[in-house]
Amino acid sequence: MLSFSNHEYNEKAKEYIEEIKNLSKALNKESQDFIKTLFDLGNARYYSSFYGYVDVFNEKILENLKTKKEVKLNDIFLESLYPALKLLMGEKFFKIFMEIAKNITKTSFSIGYSRRMIRSKSYFNYVSILVTLLKKFIDLHFLDIDIVKILKKDYEKGLYNLDNNPYYIAYEIDNGNQEIIDLIKGALSSQKSEIDLTYYIFQAIFISNNKELVELTGKLLLAAKLQEGIRQQICENMDRGIQENFEYMFKIIYDNDLIRFSSVKRALATWTGLAKNEGTDISKFGKKELEIINKLIANPKFEDELLKSDDNVEVYLGLWNKSTRDVKEAVEAIEKLLKSSKYHIKL
Repeated sequence: MLSFSNHEYNEKAKEYIEEIKNLSKALNKESQDFIKTLFDLGNARYYSSFYGYVDVFNEKILENLKTKKEVKLNDIFLESLYPALKLLMGEKFFKIFMEIAKNITKTSFSIGYSRRMIRSKSYFNYVSILVTLLKKFIDLHFLDIDIVKILKKDYEKGLYNLDNNPYYIAYEIDNGNQEIIDLIKGALSSQKSEIDLTYYIFQAIFISNNKELVELTGKLLLAAKLQEGIRQQICENMDRGIQENFEYMFKIIYDNDLIRFSSVKRALATWTGLAKNEGTDISKFGKKELEIINKLIANPKFEDELLKSDDNVEVYLGLWNKSTRDVKEAVEAIEKLLKSSKYHIKL
């Protein structure tokens, strides 16, 4: 947050932080304390300029809420903090941030290579994602760069990773930003487009509720043929959005036997968490797992039958399916299995 490779922007950011500190003196006590936590405490704790500021808030929230059963959004961002949030990211991005935050639980909270597609009704599991989003919107407000410039990479040198905000792109899609929608449609349907098709754009498509873009992505997947890179980009990101979009894309994979491609095998291992690390032998994953997931999509109650199985993979996928709705359901099922299952299932 507010840390750039561009020296000029870094110097401006220092001035901006001082301005924020001064302006915060007119806010309520909670907002003043919040600003102080972000900057003063962060500066004392982290050696790397401004990078670690919001991480202090992240740690404090996790510590304060770790014993609360069902964490709501307003447990993390209290209404008394709204003045501080508006000061930091402006009215425009504050509105966007809060709208994204309200819907964040429709997506998976597990990220990174070792992720799996699991969701939660508790916002506690999304704290790190929300704090990262907060950082990004503070930066965008400071830089005064809109989404079109971000996708077209129409900004000064020394600014990096501005496009790695799929939630923001998805927000613009769902709120009818036709210019963004047309840019993405052009990239999906033509080799000559104004923007690059990136992991973040595919993630945004799957986070969004735009069926047309999802359908175009499905067509691109089928048209990929020998383009393993495109197939990998699509399949490895289809778990990052809402369940409806995952099921639509999965149906295309299932109906067209795309599991024969190594990129799809790797994606399957990623969605489910069956791939423990990059060294996992993905060749052993295939039609068995695909058939089970297909049955689970058609009949979610099939998961309870899987939990009675002596087959570890079947039990695991039954638990995984529960976690795609809410990880709490999977935890409760695991507790029951530990009390009654056979030794090899417990392992």
